Amino acid sequence: METRHGPAKRAAREMMGVSLGVADVEGFPFFPFSDTFRMMELPITPTATHPGRAGRAMEEEMSETTVNVRYMVDDVDAAITWYTSHLGFSVLSNHAPAFADVRRGALRLLLSGPTSSAGRAMPDGERPRSGGWNRIHLIVDDLPAEVARLRAAGVQFRNEIVTGPGGSQILLIDPSGNFVELFQPARG
Repeated sequence: METRHGPAKRAAREMMGVSLGVADVEGFPFFPFSDTFRMMELPITPTATHPGRAGRAMEEEMSETTVNVRYMVDDVDAAITWYTSHLGFSVLSNHAPAFADVRRGALRLLLSGPTSSAGRAMPDGERPRSGGWNRIHLIVDDLPAEVARLRAAGVQFRNEIVTGPGGSQILLIDPSGNFVELFQPARG
């Protein structure tokens, strides 16, 4: 199957073990969920208004070119500071201590605290919490330079840089224990 990005992208995907049956989302050439959403045929109705934001801004956030990821965090204000000061996100809204959302490019990261609706207990009593091995994946041009910059700023890392056929990566830990992967694609 040929992707719209041509043979070079296809070869890179094969090296990294990425499924070639997945459609691309604008701005996210390796976005793995678009076919799943199409397959489920869930109706998506843009919200016309949202408290504190114009309807147009909310439609932009809900567009097919924006990827929305929710992280459970222990402290919304600390998460905002960490993502904006270390990784270049900008604040879209701040409803701390319950919720905030930040953006970097086409990624909208929803930061949900324990008092948010996403933090409510499930029917069996279990509460959503931060941490785990799922993570956002940010591509950088110079991984060693980014690591040096972040180490100097006191950012905590889970591991050292590891390299494979697709490139090099390292895991950062946000203030709530969520992982963020920095990745530099192999050149070649």
